[in-house]
Amino acid sequence: MPDTRQDPEMTEEDLIACEWCDYRTAFGVSEHALTETHKAFRAGWEAARGKSFEGGPLR
Repeated sequence: MPDTRQDPEMTEEDLIACEWCDYRTAFGVSEHALTETHKAFRAGWEAARGKSFEGGPLR
């Protein structure tokens, strides 16, 4: 089965959704911590992609 993450028509949001699903599966995110965990996941994703809200050089 081919990896759908290599699909050229896949958007950034599609990729984030796939990775979030994998993250939840791998780390067993509970329902009561879902919102906070998703916010942290998105912040980490954006930081890794160079989309930081902080000014200055990346560290």
